[in-house]
Amino acid sequence: MIFYRPSEDWITHLEGNALADLLKTLRGLSLEQLHKYPPPKVAGLPPRNESREFLHFLKDESSQLDASALSPLYRSFVSGREKFLYRAFRQNLPLNEWEEIIGADNVEM
Repeated sequence: MIFYRPSEDWITHLEGNALADLLKTLRGLSLEQLHKYPPPKVAGLPPRNESREFLHFLKDESSQLDASALSPLYRSFVSGREKFLYRAFRQNLPLNEWEEIIGADNVEM
């Protein structure tokens, strides 16, 4: 079974109970806890609205719609487990990192 294919949807290739097991695992990860970490600001105007983003962060509210120049600072407060989840689900990992996570045999180009 191939778990990751950069060029196509890999979920449609799951067979048997694998899809149900995957969905159960994903639901158990509590990905909703990542909503308070704003995405990094990569271009545009200098930092604005940072006070609003900071208040969202303190109140544990969603910050996903506004990029923040201070995103790395917010992520510095992330626990080890949350840091792994953030990297796995919010950033585009290169193929070599996917190979480390799920094994080279499960990555197909």
